[in-house]
Amino acid sequence: MSDPSDTPRDHDDLLRKAVDSLPEGLFIVSPERRILFFSARAEEMTGLRASEILGQYCTQVLRGGRCEQPDCLTPSETPEPRVVDLVLPDARHLQVQQHVQALRSDDGRTLGGMVSFSPCTDHPARTTPAVLPPSAESFRQIIGRSPAIRKVVDTIRRAAPSEATMLITGESGTGKELVARAIHDASRRAAHPFVAVNSAAIPHDLLESELFGHVRGAFTGALRDRRGQVAMAEGGTLFLDEIGDLAMSLQAKILRLLQERTYQRVGDSAVLKANLRIVAATNVNLQQAVSEGRFRQDLYFRLAVIPVRIPPLRERREDIAPLATYLLSHRAVAAGRKPMRFSPEAMRLLETASWEGNVRQLANVVDYVVALCESDTVDARALPEELSPILAREADLARRTRYQGPARGEEEADLIRRELEAHGFHRQQTAAALGMDRVTLYRKMREYGIAADDDDM
Repeated sequence: MSDPSDTPRDHDDLLRKAVDSLPEGLFIVSPERRILFFSARAEEMTGLRASEILGQYCTQVLRGGRCEQPDCLTPSETPEPRVVDLVLPDARHLQVQQHVQALRSDDGRTLGGMVSFSPCTDHPARTTPAVLPPSAESFRQIIGRSPAIRKVVDTIRRAAPSEATMLITGESGTGKELVARAIHDASRRAAHPFVAVNSAAIPHDLLESELFGHVRGAFTGALRDRRGQVAMAEGGTLFLDEIGDLAMSLQAKILRLLQERTYQRVGDSAVLKANLRIVAATNVNLQQAVSEGRFRQDLYFRLAVIPVRIPPLRERREDIAPLATYLLSHRAVAAGRKPMRFSPEAMRLLETASWEGNVRQLANVVDYVVALCESDTVDARALPEELSPILAREADLARRTRYQGPARGEEEADLIRRELEAHGFHRQQTAAALGMDRVTLYRKMREYGIAADDDDM
């Protein structure tokens, strides 16, 4: 019996750690030579961040390398490393030994290429590449190249080492907890716990006990002393998600925790000290909540020492392609599949979708296609129709033109029979699915001798 903790995510994490531990830098490109994966060692050697270059053409990011050669994805029996002079986006030069290995499917199709490189000992670089700090791992999953997301990354990178309280705002699904974790991992408290509490997911009458703990007999069901999340975060970071949903009575106690670094367990008179940093997040407009009397103004000012706003995905459409590419590559590997990619048409539709659910919705779409798309290339038809009105219209157009090609005779008859059976011989639904009107369906049924059980259907 397999270990229940042995999940695809564990496999994915193990694979990433193995690749990141290699002494060489490594990245993977699609057949179009877009970067799908960029290892931690590659980041250290080049000073580039994976979150900023995923989805870009390698010929734009690392000019002068073998990616620019027409035959770089042509299989070779004895591929040999070559010395190349990489030109980075900031015009720095880095001489490396670069090795390119074409990745092919069992039937010979080109899936992409794997590029590894290491510094040349005999050919020193003309300039020393920037080295990212150890916390670079924390920022890898903050994907995007838009000015807005660059500003977010820059703010948290500069503010993380401080002890200042930070308030992350943004719509649901924008990745507020991911940003909070990056802040923690880049701070001086990174070796201590990161404890996340979703204020909206816990009933108000239980949240105080969840946060601060309680003593035995404090209320019915308190059979023993219990540590709260504040105590569990000792020395580290307490992340208060959806803080805009806190009851006023609890807001006062959070204010005390922020100002005095003290708290009391429910039912206990002892005052306890807390050594932690607080990072909060909300999708509520706290300034409006203050004006409406639903949120304390003094608490708002205490929380928003350093505000960080994560813009919705619809405001940074240039981030959709690298995000979608990263998620598809990441989750296909986690599911034990070969590398997958979106077709140009599918990517165009993703970039024009409304994304009301932001990154979380995009991740759900990726999970959908990884689970249901049988091809390694995800075309537009493999995307869920309900994603947006644009996709629904495209899918409807595809349905209406699907059977207007050369299908005739027994092939077309078989199609009609299958659709009739699939719709319980409901004529109107079958005609809609086939992209034809009901009269045309009746005519074709007569033409092919397909029996009709009930002409009123």
